[in-house]
Amino acid sequence: MVLRGVCMMRPSEIEWMFGGGAGHLQPRGWKQFEGHIPAEERSDLVAAYHKRLTSADTAVRDAAAAAWLSWEYAVSSSRTSSLQFWSGSQWQQTEFPNPDKLRPSLPLTATPATQAEAAPAAPHAQAEGSASASKGGAAETSSSPEGGAQAGPISGFTAQAMLECHYSHHGAFLKEPLLQGIDKIRRIPCIAVQGRLDYVCPVVTAYDLHCVWPEMELRVIPGAGHSMYDDAIKHELLDATDRLRKLPAKKTRSVSRSTSPARYASI
Repeated sequence: MVLRGVCMMRPSEIEWMFGGGAGHLQPRGWKQFEGHIPAEERSDLVAAYHKRLTSADTAVRDAAAAAWLSWEYAVSSSRTSSLQFWSGSQWQQTEFPNPDKLRPSLPLTATPATQAEAAPAAPHAQAEGSASASKGGAAETSSSPEGGAQAGPISGFTAQAMLECHYSHHGAFLKEPLLQGIDKIRRIPCIAVQGRLDYVCPVVTAYDLHCVWPEMELRVIPGAGHSMYDDAIKHELLDATDRLRKLPAKKTRSVSRSTSPARYASI
C-alpha cells in the first residue's frame, strides 16, 4: 500500500483546513474563501458551503464550488517560486528570483492616484490560475443558497468540491478514529510519502500515524508540497510502487463461493 499526503479526517485536520488555521499561511486565499459566505454563517464554513454545494440552483452550486477549489488551490500551491506583490492597485505575481531588469520599479513615495487606480482591486482578489465559477471569472461573494433556478448537470470541478465538502461535513462517515483500527491493516506493507511543506495535510498527521504504525515506512520529502505532480513526490511515489511490486507474492487460500440463490436470501 502506498500513501501520499496522509489525511485521517480528524476534526483537528478539518478545522486546520477550513477553520482558519491554514489561513495564516494564505491570508489572501482565506479572505476570499470566507468572504463567499455571509458573516452570520462563518462560524461553520464547512456547513455553509455544504448548504450551497447541495443547492438546487446551479449558479449557487457552481459559485460555491469555485470558491472552495480556489481555496484548496491556494493552500496546495503554497510551495511556489512566484513572487507576489501589491503594486498599489492590484496584486501581481512574477517568477522569483528573476533578473533585476525584469523586476517592477515601485515608487518610493506616494503618487497621485490615476483614473485606473480610483477603484483598486481588492487585496484578496482571486489569484491567477484559480478555479472560476464560469467563463466569466471568479465566484461572487456573499452568495445565498436559496434560488429558483432549476438544477443542471454537475461539472467535474463542482463534483470534486461537493465530494470533499460532503465528507468533511460528515467526518468521512467514520465509526471510529482511523488510528484505532491500525491493527486491522498492520500486516500490510506500506510506504507513506509526505511532503514536508504540505499545508493541506500537514506532516504532523503522517507522524501521528507513524507513532501508532511503526511498521509503516514514512518518507518525509524536503521542499515538497501536497501535489502528487510535484517532481520529488512523483519520484517517491513511483519508487515506492516499484519497490512494493517487487515484494514476493504471498500464497492465498482458495475459497469456493456458492452461487446458489439461497446464499443471497438474507441480503
